[in-house]
Amino acid sequence: MTALPHLTRRDGVYYWRRKVRPLSTIICDIRVSLRTTDRVRAAILSRVLSAESEPIMAALEQSRITLAEARQYLRHVVKSHVTVDHDLRRDLRFIYGKPPCEIERQIVSGINDAWDILAEQGIGATISERVEQEMIAAGRTRAEVGMLRLILDSHFGPLLRSHVGAARRAAAFEEVNGRRINGPREEAQLLELHIEGMRAARAVAATPPARALAAEVMSQFGPARIAFSCDVERPDTQTPEISAVFAPTTAAPPIAAATPVEVQPTEPAGSDLDPSITAVIDRMIEFKRHADEGLEDKTARQYQAFGTLLQRIIGKTDIRSLLQSDLVKFRATLLKLPKSFGKSPADHTELMRWMPPPAGIVYHDGSIFA
Repeated sequence: MTALPHLTRRDGVYYWRRKVRPLSTIICDIRVSLRTTDRVRAAILSRVLSAESEPIMAALEQSRITLAEARQYLRHVVKSHVTVDHDLRRDLRFIYGKPPCEIERQIVSGINDAWDILAEQGIGATISERVEQEMIAAGRTRAEVGMLRLILDSHFGPLLRSHVGAARRAAAFEEVNGRRINGPREEAQLLELHIEGMRAARAVAATPPARALAAEVMSQFGPARIAFSCDVERPDTQTPEISAVFAPTTAAPPIAAATPVEVQPTEPAGSDLDPSITAVIDRMIEFKRHADEGLEDKTARQYQAFGTLLQRIIGKTDIRSLLQSDLVKFRATLLKLPKSFGKSPADHTELMRWMPPPAGIVYHDGSIFA
């Protein structure tokens, strides 16, 4: 029986037996009758049961939620509740046009304070008379304290202590981690994670997603680059036209219209990245190839062909100099192209007769169109 540690025999009948330690002070002995006296058949059944019981035994012996499982559950709690809360607020403001009223402000403030109190004092926390007097002395109104007591005693407390709330948390944990909660220790851990996740979700909900996204986009640009299209170096001496404007004369001579000059935006001093369209597409292809999903060679060639076509149509190679008018021109030209364009290898080299490029454009490969 040394080769089959879970196989035992009693009165000529073979059994499958395995010990498990679900708690630190208890050892459970699981025994299943194989209902056979044939050793060969019993050995086969014992190996099957041992292999099938491995994941179950690991779950029974585990008494704590792992770090990865805790992160998955917290991510689920924060994402789901933040999404629902912001959808409700956005619908009230931009669909129904209802501004926040005083009662809504009290509810939101009470919910935020309730999760803070539950995280610090546990699910049995309540607002006593002494705590009420302290909160009123700190500047809270009696209505706000009453709303907080109502949320704690009538809503959050009973839901967190009930079997219904525990079943919901366990179902969400099983959905994101693929296993069930085992034992009271993991149930207590899950309850703590739920409270902390809801507390973090309410803190995140204070900033609308659109405002957070706008702040993230703004952080990528300097204020000067957004307020001004470009910075042109002005000469120390005034031009004749400017001198004529500020000259003490009764009638200023007409100023000739200045020819618009395309100025390339300056790159930050510490950056050595190539700003050409072809180089940007090459970096994107390299990034996508190292991503988890990967990138097919056919898709990479399509990206490169798109970049070549874009440069031919708009006559620019620097991605920093693209304007909205260039994109309008590019789209209008695409509508003129036949559906078969791009399927022939000759389309990648021959000059487009629908949109001839401007003279003197130098492309990334060194070719020049005169």
